[in-house]
Amino acid sequence: MNTIIRKVEQKENLELHQFAHELKNPLVVCSGYLEMIPNSTFKQKEKYYKIIQKEVKRSLSIISSFSEKKMNNLNIEEFDLKLLLDEVSEIFRDLFKKNNCKIMVLGKKEIYMHGDYEKLKQVFINLVKNSYEAREDKELQVLIKIKERRKKIKIYIVDNGMGMTKKELKNATKKYYTTKKYGNGLGIPYSKEMIKLHQGNISIKSKKEIGTKIIVKLPK
Repeated sequence: MNTIIRKVEQKENLELHQFAHELKNPLVVCSGYLEMIPNSTFKQKEKYYKIIQKEVKRSLSIISSFSEKKMNNLNIEEFDLKLLLDEVSEIFRDLFKKNNCKIMVLGKKEIYMHGDYEKLKQVFINLVKNSYEAREDKELQVLIKIKERRKKIKIYIVDNGMGMTKKELKNATKKYYTTKKYGNGLGIPYSKEMIKLHQGNISIKSKKEIGTKIIVKLPK
């Protein structure tokens, strides 16, 4: 009985930590843009308010999913993956610019696939945010590329950040492993789990002081 109780508690703790991690992402974005608003032009303020509004709605959606125990339930629909990645890029663009960083999505072609738009959006926000937070003092560049072949799609997220040692790379997908001062080590494991639910997979290549390449493979 004690073993069963322990397993239930571990599962509940993991779900709570996962919820906290996913809720933190939109709040970090909101916080960043709120800091920028006082010194912004009217046009910039309008843009930032719209981003903040979307991220607040995303926060409420995460809270709703958690309260209804639907964190990992998928709402499958057809959507344009290029549009999703452009939206992720737009969320970060001005935050990157403020810190002399760049983010780019290559390609103009629409690529339609079936999946959960909001869950996959969270995945790519996680991955871009990881690159941004690991930049240290470097002028970070994040390049997102999409390749389509038959019924398979590959998304490359390539950065010139601090990269990882062999040991860090080996442990990167393990729950609760992190090298960040305030991280909880659930971003990549959650992303890996969510991509797996979409019948895909994630692989990571990285070299210390050179950068990191993340490859996400998804079916159409």
